[in-house]
Amino acid sequence: MFLCYLIDPDRRCITKVNDGFDRASELTGSEHPGLAELWTDFADSTLDVAYSPDADEQPSFRVRLSFRGKTIEQAISGKGVLLACGEIPPEIAQQIRTAKAVEKMVEFSSARYIAVDRWLKGGSSVTRAPARRAASNGRLGSLEDRDKASGKR
Repeated sequence: MFLCYLIDPDRRCITKVNDGFDRASELTGSEHPGLAELWTDFADSTLDVAYSPDADEQPSFRVRLSFRGKTIEQAISGKGVLLACGEIPPEIAQQIRTAKAVEKMVEFSSARYIAVDRWLKGGSSVTRAPARRAASNGRLGSLEDRDKASGKR
């Protein structure tokens, strides 16, 4: 099996494309597209999404499929190319057989959703501000000094 689908969150559509792997740069608008792995096995069979690593502020989508009772999902910003190559298990192949079938596994969302998702996973450059600590004015001192001050000894 060799199938490729362009997932375009700007137009909120999915289109079957030829040579999606070879044309990933053109289709995603990235000189060096990244690959997000959805499924793979040891026999060089894969299901991946090629995407632009620089598309953080663009509209986004989430690919969600099920395999052996588990949900596999990946959030992507910008355009993506779903790439199926090799012997894909029938359970997955059924979910990507047509563009209409792929539509059922894709959820389009805003770029903010992806930014929050990445922040929660620790992948964003935006981090929490460091905690402010109260400066001690030295009034309490050691336990012995506190006991003396309170009349205990």
